[in-house]
Amino acid sequence: MDTKKLQQMIRIAKLYYELGWGQIDIAEHEGISKSTVSRMLQKAFDMGYIKVTIDYPVQTIESLNEELKSKFSLKEVFVTPVIVENEKLIMNDTCKALADRLENYLGDEMIVGVSWGRTMSCLADHLQPMKIKKIKVVQLNGAISQRMSATGASKIVDSLAKAGNGDGFILPVPVLVDSEEIANTMKRDSYIKSILDLAEAAPVHIFSIGSIAKDSILYQEGFFTDEEYKYMLDRGAVGDICSRYFDIKVKLISREQDKRTMGISPQILKTKPCKIAIVTGRKKVPALLGALRGQFIDILYTDELTAKELLKLADSTIS
Repeated sequence: MDTKKLQQMIRIAKLYYELGWGQIDIAEHEGISKSTVSRMLQKAFDMGYIKVTIDYPVQTIESLNEELKSKFSLKEVFVTPVIVENEKLIMNDTCKALADRLENYLGDEMIVGVSWGRTMSCLADHLQPMKIKKIKVVQLNGAISQRMSATGASKIVDSLAKAGNGDGFILPVPVLVDSEEIANTMKRDSYIKSILDLAEAAPVHIFSIGSIAKDSILYQEGFFTDEEYKYMLDRGAVGDICSRYFDIKVKLISREQDKRTMGISPQILKTKPCKIAIVTGRKKVPALLGALRGQFIDILYTDELTAKELLKLADSTIS
């Protein structure tokens, strides 16, 4: 597209979206047909020059809130309604809901631990500046892979630290190393130990829950082999919290694998006074049920479909 045509396309987009002109008025102004205006607007959208954002308050479903809160002895629950049944949109709404209310759980100079993954990366996209000051945001589990950007670990740490006018601390190690000896050696490094100590000191932990699936980041980044994946499935794995895999009764799948995992332990996580989980998607329901029964969650943000499936599964299984 030549410069003249490109400038006309951008001008039409600005007149339509920023000044609110109608397509007929733009056509008269530009000396072209209304259908040409429509095509140029679509072209600008296809080329990424126009991005549509729908900014609206996310409400909650009180009846599901109370049922989940009572059934699992939770401090707080927020269930977002499913307006469009699309996984990405559902995750966006739920992350927006937590981002809008996150300041309620945080305070000045507070240490906040965060996990990483697709849901946490989505949460980072919705964070806005908060009034709190000098928070310390620390990564709860290792995340270095062949493609550092794949885990999104630095994104959530940096975004939350910026929103809370504080500092971020990355745990610069792989999530899973080759042996327990390597893990122990890494943990003795003074810098790594300082990050792990900071994570352990954090009173607030914010995390999502992973499912056991081949589209998970851990599998796609090669942190375990097909044989290890099959072993976890055979042992009844349903998902992970901070890269620690467990079954529906929250029993760790592999003690050997657990000893090679870099990051906060489930035992430490469980002692925290404020454990905030954000979980969407039906495939995560078994893992979410296990985490709730294991008392790893105090505050839950989820969606309507996930909440209903969770209650159905809870009623059909024995804890």
